[in-house]
Amino acid sequence: MMMAIIMFSFGGLELVGITAAEADNPEQSIPKATNQVIYRILIFYIGSLAVLLSLMPWTRVTADTSPFVLIFHELGDTFVANALNIVVLTAALSVYNSCVYCNSRMLFGLAQQGNAPKMLASVDKRGVPVNTILVSALVTALWRTD
Repeated sequence: MMMAIIMFSFGGLELVGITAAEADNPEQSIPKATNQVIYRILIFYIGSLAVLLSLMPWTRVTADTSPFVLIFHELGDTFVANALNIVVLTAALSVYNSCVYCNSRMLFGLAQQGNAPKMLASVDKRGVPVNTILVSALVTALWRTD
């Protein structure tokens, strides 16, 4: 479980490099995005942890329940708790979208270099590598464990 958390926490860093190939001005945008990672970690990880621990003792935080949802349930505000669940599901879909983007671009790059099947190097009229997206989706569907 801990390795999954660690991998998730650092999983976005490689997207900066992968996105650099498609950036209009990578010399300016990539250093800016890289420098913003520190601020995002401070706000989203450290900040949310500080708020959480100021409202609930750390001994009550478990892996099977969202502590933020639990706080709102205890305050009697089920609307906000349900809205927070929707936010969490939206965030999970966003992570999946980033993973599909990352996977498709890596497969596309490998195919362009001749290290993957040529069919993965094709793009549609908008420049989208549809075949690599389909392969990523297929692997995701087959990899499901539950």
